[in-house]
Amino acid sequence: MNTGKKSIVSTFHFKPSFVYLYMKPVFVFLLGFFLLSHSLFSLDPHKKISQYVHRSWGLEQGLPQVSVNTISQTREGYLWTGTMEGLVRFDGVRFEIFDKRNVEQMTHNRILTIHEGKEENLWIGTYAGLMRLKDGRFSAYTTEDGLVDDIIWSVFEDSRGKVWIGTENGLNCLKDDRFILYTMEQGLSNNIVKVIHEDREGRLWIGTDDGLNMMTAGKFTVYKTGDGLSHNTISAVYESRQGSLWVGTEGGGLNLLKNGKITPFPAQKKFTGDRVRTLVEDRDGNLWIGTHGRGLKRMNDGEVAAVTIKEGFANSIRSLCEDREGNLWIGSYGTGLLCLKDGNVTTFSTKEGLAGDSIFSVYEDRRERLWIGTGGSGLNCMAN
Repeated sequence: MNTGKKSIVSTFHFKPSFVYLYMKPVFVFLLGFFLLSHSLFSLDPHKKISQYVHRSWGLEQGLPQVSVNTISQTREGYLWTGTMEGLVRFDGVRFEIFDKRNVEQMTHNRILTIHEGKEENLWIGTYAGLMRLKDGRFSAYTTEDGLVDDIIWSVFEDSRGKVWIGTENGLNCLKDDRFILYTMEQGLSNNIVKVIHEDREGRLWIGTDDGLNMMTAGKFTVYKTGDGLSHNTISAVYESRQGSLWVGTEGGGLNLLKNGKITPFPAQKKFTGDRVRTLVEDRDGNLWIGTHGRGLKRMNDGEVAAVTIKEGFANSIRSLCEDREGNLWIGSYGTGLLCLKDGNVTTFSTKEGLAGDSIFSVYEDRRERLWIGTGGSGLNCMAN
């Protein structure tokens, strides 16, 4: 690989007071933003999604653009997001933007994916090549350095230190400054690679526009609709605590791959036709599903709940990230960065089934039922 290319040598550095910048924002992030949180460890699975504390950030709060493609919390505690107009670092209070104006190596502001690898490497996939941020220094890799394509859809560093790059035109592996290429000629089901995931057994799963691929010892095993998949365009892969794989598709909903076979699950019909874009399982075992056009969904013990624009939420979800405190960060299309967290007060409103939001009286009877008198909308009874 040509490491003498000018773009490889960075001229951009963080400010000299890096240690101070690291310590202060994390302190603010943990103690300032989450001070009012009821639970610093998870989202109560018994609450409805609309009952969590919901915060949002957009242009007025400092985001450069309101479509958030990817989110990652790094070991330092920062939240990194990729937008259509640059890479953003968030400390809970302030957004710091990295784009073509202040990073010489960045030739396109559209950030498609972020992945923190070993040795605190932050890998950044853009619409015009791969970037690495390490020790405050950016490096760039493009087709001139051996990449097969400059449109980077996914990046993943595996347990052996190999960096896998999913592009518009094949799968690259970066090891020891050398790119190795895998395409349909080597058995890959399709050259458009959107998803890369390594399971706990060290197998690599590659989601393409035409099938799910399992890679072991350099060989591919392909799963398609003929093997039980609901759709061949793979848009998300996530490994559950039990070791099964949740597979999101572009128009075919959600699939469960268990013991090498596509296995039906009780709530499968509730995802029929969904364009699943992102998946994450929280520490309580809730599976969160971000869809394009049908909002955010949560599956717990086979029960599925959803919020969309009708409930004042976002319809199109592009990325999900559970932070260290158990809060859920959501990257949306067109409505910015969102966060769900538990609060000290649980709200009940028309979103939860009340006849009206104007409450005049509340009474608990001997059977521990709550009777709620509303202003002009009748009497409600809430039983445990």
